[in-house]
Amino acid sequence: MARFSKSDWLETGLQLLSKAGPEAIRIELLCKAARRTRGSFYHHFTNRAEFVSALIAYWQGSRTKDIISKTNAGATSPRQRLEDLGANVLQADGDLENSIRRWAAIDQTVAKIVQEVDRQRVNYIATLVGELYQIDAKTAHDLALVQYTVFVGMLVIGSIDGQNRRKALGKLLTAMSDSTFGH
Repeated sequence: MARFSKSDWLETGLQLLSKAGPEAIRIELLCKAARRTRGSFYHHFTNRAEFVSALIAYWQGSRTKDIISKTNAGATSPRQRLEDLGANVLQADGDLENSIRRWAAIDQTVAKIVQEVDRQRVNYIATLVGELYQIDAKTAHDLALVQYTVFVGMLVIGSIDGQNRRKALGKLLTAMSDSTFGH
């Protein structure tokens, strides 16, 4: 059997969190989902609190920092970076994002990381829309906040009438922004 790494445990944790919510982040359920022993878990983590801290940091890195890096590496124009960001975001696991936000409502440590992630995401979008539309920083931040709020709202609402509407609503929001800011 291949060795189960720390990142394997963290990915398992994110999958479990996505499927079953924050209540499922318990050592016995993690071990069952990973098909590994408690000893394997304790080889990488001292206790559940250490795992939770690592899990939230891993989510922040893989679902925010890595996406920003990937987006920046691909294209040079702000328009293309926004489009690439949108494509990456369309692949986001809405169940995971919702579970993280539910968890943040009951755990202050998780809430602080979610607030930091929201800030990072909004600031990144603000940088892109500021460059694209050549608008002042406050307007760019406000527009980014609207765009991000729509994204989070779409995750909370999920599918409408059985169809995932993220892509269509994203295009509508882009068209509205283009119309408003003359690009």
